[in-house]
Amino acid sequence: MKKNKTPKFRNAEEKRRYLEAQANWEKLQQKYKPNPKVKVDKREPLKFDFYVPPGRESQPLPSVNTSGGVAAARESLKYTGDAILGISLVHKSCLQPVFSDEQAKDLAAMRR
Repeated sequence: MKKNKTPKFRNAEEKRRYLEAQANWEKLQQKYKPNPKVKVDKREPLKFDFYVPPGRESQPLPSVNTSGGVAAARESLKYTGDAILGISLVHKSCLQPVFSDEQAKDLAAMRR
């Protein structure tokens, strides 16, 4: 039993468009058919020559002159008061300041 290569169509217009597209496709295949006389070495990579189009060269931009300016080091922050009693480690890296004995007891009794 031989199968039809063309599918069924709803109307004659649809069949005409299908056959026209098939004919165009075959023409393209014939037009771009590889030339059997030309041997192509598939192992050799393609070579591209990249260049900058004329008039598109990037212009050198002068650098900003930053010589002679040195910034002084900032003083580190230090606590100088007496309101804080210490620092409590509540959970992993959660450090909290402790301001009273009652707060210290609460933080010590706290569970995770």
